[in-house]
Amino acid sequence: DIMVASSIAGGVVATITSPLMAIKTNQQINPRGFRQTMTELYAAPRGGAFFSGFGPHLFCDSFGRMCYLSCYELMKRSIVQSRQYDLGNGDGINDTRDLSLQERMICAGASGMICWTIIYPADVLRSRMYANALVECRPGLLQMAKSIYNEEKSLKPFYRGLGVTVLRAAPVAAAVLPVYDFAHAWLTKAN
Repeated sequence: DIMVASSIAGGVVATITSPLMAIKTNQQINPRGFRQTMTELYAAPRGGAFFSGFGPHLFCDSFGRMCYLSCYELMKRSIVQSRQYDLGNGDGINDTRDLSLQERMICAGASGMICWTIIYPADVLRSRMYANALVECRPGLLQMAKSIYNEEKSLKPFYRGLGVTVLRAAPVAAAVLPVYDFAHAWLTKAN
C-alpha cells in the first residue's frame, strides 16, 4: 500500500510541479523575472517547454517518494521485528508506534540518503533538461544522457554533487518523517 500510494502521490505532484521546475531552473540560470521566464517558456520552439524535463521529474517524484517512504517503513518494521526476535516474541505484528524518536530519525535519515543515492542520476538529467527548456533544438532524454556521459566518458557527471545532496537528505528526512509519524498518531488519537 505504501509503495503504490507514495508513487501515485509523487506522480500527481510531478505533474503539477513540472512547469514550476522549468520556471525556477530557467530563472536560476538566466537573469529574468517570473513573468518574462513564463512567457519565454510558453513561446519556446517545439512546445512543451514547461514539461521539458518531465520524464526524469516524474521518475524522481514518483519512484523517489516510493523509495523514500518504503525504506522508512521497512527500516522501522525491521527494528520492531528484531526486538520481537530478541524477546522470543515472534507474533509477526509490525507495530512501529513504540519506536523512539531517535530510532525514527535514524530510519528516516538513512531512507533519505538511500533514496537520493538511487534517484540522483535522474535528478541530474531533470536539471539539465529543464535548463535547456528554451534551447531551440532541445535534446531528448537519451540525447541528454549521452551528452552528460560524453562530458567525461564516464558516469561521474551523473553523480557530481551527490555528496552534498546526501548530506542534506539525512537531516531533512530525520526531521520530516518522525514529525509526520507523531502528527499522524496525535490526529488519529484525537479522532
